[in-house]
Amino acid sequence: MTIMSSLATALISSAAILWTGAGNPPAYQTEPTPSFHIAGEQVVLPFVLVDEYPFIEAEVNGAHGKLMFDTGANGALALNSRTVPLPPGEVIGTGMFGSGQTYTKVRHARVGPIRIGPLTFDTATDVQSQDAAQLERITPDFIGWIGYRFFDGYAVKLDYDVLQATFYKDGPGAADRYLEGETVAAVIPFETRLLPNIPIVPARLGLAPVEVAFDTGQYGTIFVTPDIRAALESEGCLRPVDVPGETRADLTQLVFGDDDATLDLRVDLADAPFPAAGPIGLQAPTVITLGYTVLSRYKTVWDYAAKTLYLLERTDPASIPARYPAQPASRP
Repeated sequence: MTIMSSLATALISSAAILWTGAGNPPAYQTEPTPSFHIAGEQVVLPFVLVDEYPFIEAEVNGAHGKLMFDTGANGALALNSRTVPLPPGEVIGTGMFGSGQTYTKVRHARVGPIRIGPLTFDTATDVQSQDAAQLERITPDFIGWIGYRFFDGYAVKLDYDVLQATFYKDGPGAADRYLEGETVAAVIPFETRLLPNIPIVPARLGLAPVEVAFDTGQYGTIFVTPDIRAALESEGCLRPVDVPGETRADLTQLVFGDDDATLDLRVDLADAPFPAAGPIGLQAPTVITLGYTVLSRYKTVWDYAAKTLYLLERTDPASIPARYPAQPASRP
């Protein structure tokens, strides 16, 4: 895989990093920060796309830039220490992305003020930072991640036609609100295992059982051993594709759950096990991680309380959202 494809592979591991200490703690924060969490019955945040990644325009401690909206990140907020001025912090360990890149984790007692799109917060407490130079290759003004603990307790609808994320507070009537006016293409039940933010769906590709994990911080990758890959190719379920600078494959008839949905998809191809399978709780020999390759084709609703992923027909399925021009970060 190229550097960018490797980063896409790594980004699902922003929530399931390969931890070098004891146990398998989730990335960034382990608890939600009440002072840094969306509020209200319904909240809308606009985002932009850089390559395949959704980013929210933000400002932290006077630094203007982009926060990746990454459902694969368990914590509410993590910052890039290279682009955000931060108070002194405490080194709390070393982490590793799924691609093998390592970093030092630093915890800061308090950070702020913070603006996330139209939302403002005085402070966030217990915030982690790290050197995220590799993410600056996607966009030079990368200042960090927004993750699951920022919207825990809400379902989120992602719409790549209008480029916005809409959050619906859990409770009676939530599904009626987020499905109003929509055409449902598929309803896919999911489970979570070791991490609450990673939807996992059992599936099959040809005769091979697979497990599928979803998150927004990636394109999509199949991790497959050479022998299973050969069998899938002979069945016609996997076909390598010659894409300049990428190692990709077309998957045919990927069946989710009990025939809940069947999709044909193009994904990155990795002839190796998924490095973050253990921390997430994935057990199948073949793992598929899905992000932009699905999100660009459907509007989606991620209802964590109901453990359900909805695929909704796009308003303009022929359109592909324009990529946002990358810009350097602006530090005070």
